[in-house]
Amino acid sequence: MKNLYLRIKDLILYFLHQEIIRFLIAGGINTIIGGILIPSLILLYNFESDLARTFIPLIGGYLIWFPFAYLIQVHFVFKTEFDIKRFFIYPTTQIPNYLINQSLLYIFRNMLGIDELIALVVAAILAAPIMFVLVRLVVKKEQKGLF
Repeated sequence: MKNLYLRIKDLILYFLHQEIIRFLIAGGINTIIGGILIPSLILLYNFESDLARTFIPLIGGYLIWFPFAYLIQVHFVFKTEFDIKRFFIYPTTQIPNYLINQSLLYIFRNMLGIDELIALVVAAILAAPIMFVLVRLVVKKEQKGLF
């Protein structure tokens, strides 16, 4: 029983002090890059319509940003090998991220009346563990168990 306790303890320490921390750091890096890249593309290209002015730089930013984000997850966060199939699956992890964040924002802002900035921060914090598991499942190869 003591051996099982030690294994669980080691597993928790590994989880908390390594991959999850690197995941949060990578998330911060990706947020900064997206926060610089997309507004830069908006400023660089002067599109006539408001829709094009925001939509095209957003798509362009994602196309530029996703390969970089995947490489950070592969090499820095999960320390695994690049896989072309997983590379193309990786962008789909943003769908649940978007849905979770938008749902939480709606609840916090519209139902609970929480300030927008606080709602954004809390939604990101609550979504992070779910996103960690989803991204790990997509990025990391040959898993014998989730952890």
